[in-house]
Amino acid sequence: AVRVPALVLASTDDLVIPSVPAARAIARRLLGARVRELPGSGHAPLLEPGVDLARVLKADRVRDQARPRLGDDVALSKLPTERLIDAARAQSLPVRRATSPVFISTRADGTRE
Repeated sequence: AVRVPALVLASTDDLVIPSVPAARAIARRLLGARVRELPGSGHAPLLEPGVDLARVLKADRVRDQARPRLGDDVALSKLPTERLIDAARAQSLPVRRATSPVFISTRADGTRE
């Protein structure tokens, strides 16, 4: 398990993956993590008009969680270089070309199916 403060979001009406059980499994591996269920949300909750991420984070007091200590590998990790980002982008191009940018659990107007 990893010790890091985290808030794991789970959609209760996700038709693509079992979000709530998956979020609980993730939280079990992150010591100090909490699960927040998003009632009525589907597979892409942050694209739905009823989910306001800033409000969720404020309500769960995410900013008040303990700050990383010196020696915390997650907090001290470096951002990837432009070269690594470009390489990852190039590797993902075939998948990006083959998949739709539209989430299957929402209509074009943003409402859930």
